[in-house]
Amino acid sequence: MIGRDILKWAYLFIAFLWGIGSAQSVQGQYTVCSLYSDVESNEISSSLPKGVSEKELSYSFDKVFSHALSKWESLLGSPIPLNVEFVWDELENNALAVTTVQQLYALDAKPVYSSALYPVSLAESLLGQSLNSLSPDMKIAINSNVNWYYGLDANTPDNSFDLLTVLLHEIAHGLGVFSSASIQGNNTGTLGIEEGLLIYDYLLEDELGSPLTDYIGAPQELAHVLTSQKVYLNLGNTVNRLKVYTPSPFEEQSSISHFDTAGIQNSGLESLMIPVVSEGWNFHDIEKDLSLIAVLKAIGWLSDPESAVICYPNPSFDGWVQISPKSLSIEKVTVLDLKGKVTSWSWDSENNLLKLYEPGYYFVKLQFRDRITCIPVVILK
Repeated sequence: MIGRDILKWAYLFIAFLWGIGSAQSVQGQYTVCSLYSDVESNEISSSLPKGVSEKELSYSFDKVFSHALSKWESLLGSPIPLNVEFVWDELENNALAVTTVQQLYALDAKPVYSSALYPVSLAESLLGQSLNSLSPDMKIAINSNVNWYYGLDANTPDNSFDLLTVLLHEIAHGLGVFSSASIQGNNTGTLGIEEGLLIYDYLLEDELGSPLTDYIGAPQELAHVLTSQKVYLNLGNTVNRLKVYTPSPFEEQSSISHFDTAGIQNSGLESLMIPVVSEGWNFHDIEKDLSLIAVLKAIGWLSDPESAVICYPNPSFDGWVQISPKSLSIEKVTVLDLKGKVTSWSWDSENNLLKLYEPGYYFVKLQFRDRITCIPVVILK
C-alpha cells in the first residue's frame, strides 16, 4: 500500500513538474542587434595606451565584463546564471558590437505569451531550469577597432566609447529586447521567423493601437508601418506606450529593436537602448532605466519575487535545492514527507539553500511575513 501511494505521488510530482513547463529549441544562433556609433568607420581607431600591456588590457576588459554581468544578474534575480560569451572582431561600418542569441525556445508553460519564442536566458528564468547546460546564452562580438574606455567610474573621455555601457546594452538585447521585423526586397515587410513570433514582436503595435501581427498577411502595408516612425510597444498601458526606433529606410538589426531617441529625450529621461551612441556618453544605472525595465517586465522578466518562488534544481540529484530568488526574506522553513512527517534536512538562511539528506518526495513549506507557500520537491539518487 505504501509503495502504491509513493507511486501515485510520484506521478503527481511528475505532472507537477511538467506543469511548470518544458521547452523545445526551435532556432539556433539568431543575430538580434547591432549597436552603432555616430563616428564613421574610417575615423574609428584603436591604440594600446602608452605603458599598458596586452595582458593588462585583457584584465581591464575582464573586469568590465564581469561588472556588466553582475549588474544584470543582480537586477534580474534569475535562478539560472547568465552565460555570456564575447569575442573581439573587426566589425564593418560603424558597428560597436553585435549580439547573437544562441537558442530560441518555444515554451508549453504559461508565461506571458505561450505561443511566443523566447531567448534561452528568458526561457530558463521562466522555467527555473537550465536548458543549454554550459553553452552560452548569447555571444557578443565587440569591435576591436575602437578606442574603448575600460573604466567603471562613468568618467568616459570625449574621444572614447564606454565599454561598460555597450556591454550592458548588448546583454539587454540578448535577454529578449529585439524584434524579428525586417524589410526584404520589393519593399516586403516581414514579422516573425519560420518557427514563429518572438516575445518582443507580440508587444508591437501601430499608431492606432493595432498589433503589428495583424499586418503579417499584408507585407507592403507592414513595410510602410515599419518605417512610419509610429510604432510602439504596448506595455499594458496604452497611455504610456513606448515609441520604438523606425527610421526610413529600414535599418536591419537596429530598427524596431531600439527605443526612439527623440521620444525618450522629450520625456526628460535617458535610456540604455538608444540605437546610436557617441564618444564620451555612458549609461551604467540600468535599474534607473524606466523604459527598459517596463519592457523587460512585459516580456517576462522581473516578476514579483514573492509571487514566483522557484526551487532549483527540481528534481535534485545531490540533495541541494536553491530557493530563488536569493533575495527572498523567508521567516521559517518546514519540510514534510508524503506521510506529513518532518524530515531530516538543513537550511542555509544566508543563501536560501536547502539540504535534504534522503531521496524521496517532499513538500517544502516556506513562511513569509504575510503568506505561506508550499512547493513539491523531488530528491533522486
